[in-house]
Amino acid sequence: MGKSIEIIESQTVTGASVLSVSFTSIPQTFNVLELVMTMRTNASVNMAGLDFTFNGDNTVSNYYRYFSETYYGGGLQQSQYSGNGSGNQWFLMPGNTPGGQTAGNAFGRIIIPNYSQTTLKKSMRLTGGYLIDTSSIANWRSNQRFGSASWNSTAAINRIDITSPTASDVFRANTTNFTLFGWQDS
Repeated sequence: MGKSIEIIESQTVTGASVLSVSFTSIPQTFNVLELVMTMRTNASVNMAGLDFTFNGDNTVSNYYRYFSETYYGGGLQQSQYSGNGSGNQWFLMPGNTPGGQTAGNAFGRIIIPNYSQTTLKKSMRLTGGYLIDTSSIANWRSNQRFGSASWNSTAAINRIDITSPTASDVFRANTTNFTLFGWQDS
């Protein structure tokens, strides 16, 4: 038995920058959802976060995240830490989005198994990171993040909203793409 993977929808921010991106008609015919992201914002600082919600549920206490992070910067410096918390701002997981850096881009990937079943709460795996300021070895920074998250609901996921938590930190046009895939046993 193999797996087939299909693109459900791909959204590239073009023209004007936007505050949010939504996937509003997610079919319930797949076993697994995968959201792949590359993104930037116009944040005046180096990074801005991302808010994720499912099915329009904006109740912050319904979202939990657990992560481990490795940070490299300024040549050979390295630090690692982990943490957890509640809230739908998963900027700690898919990856902060480089703002003022011309060469920076963040990436992220969320895998949600059994998204369409209605008996268990949803859990997911998250990976992401970014590389910014590649002007010199003394300035560059890299970050890798791995973790899991959960949504405290048994509802089938039929909508995903991705929003910048700060109205002034919009997703930049022509540098931001979100692609939603469905995996199916064949």
